[in-house]
Amino acid sequence: MQGQDFGCYLTPGLETIWGDSLWRRTMDAKRIKHLEFVTQAIDRMSQNSFVARGWCVTIVSALLAIAIERGEVALALLPILATSVFMAVDTFYLRQERRFRALYNEVRCRDEQEIDFSMQTQVTEPIRSTLKSPIIMLLYGGMVVFALAVAAWIAWSDSEFRRLKTEQETHHDPDA
Repeated sequence: MQGQDFGCYLTPGLETIWGDSLWRRTMDAKRIKHLEFVTQAIDRMSQNSFVARGWCVTIVSALLAIAIERGEVALALLPILATSVFMAVDTFYLRQERRFRALYNEVRCRDEQEIDFSMQTQVTEPIRSTLKSPIIMLLYGGMVVFALAVAAWIAWSDSEFRRLKTEQETHHDPDA
């Protein structure tokens, strides 16, 4: 049976139509169906991760806008908590997605007799390596830095406003 070449080898030492010394596996119906299941799981994890990022940006932006409008430093620090929660959710989905990608690679190289349609994933990496991924570090780290910058700006502008108000009061004070 001829099929697509996915780089998995079956039996060394035999000539194939591809011209190398190994038989390459071909895609059979069971393997294709199992890979479809795994691909659907990968798609769900990716979509959930994307939705979590979107909600995080929306909520953090709203909280920062309210903090700026009210001029309250405490409200500007609240987005850090929201960012942490969404970062944990996104990290979970990203880690699951990576696990399913590893399962995909494992399934595509199995013999047809080994296809059991299991969706059981193995731990492929520690959680800290997922936390160090560029999207997690840049997106959520950037939001935390931005929230801290907004809090610092609110604190500075509040203290500057108070200083100017005090100067005006002492400058216009007839008793002074």
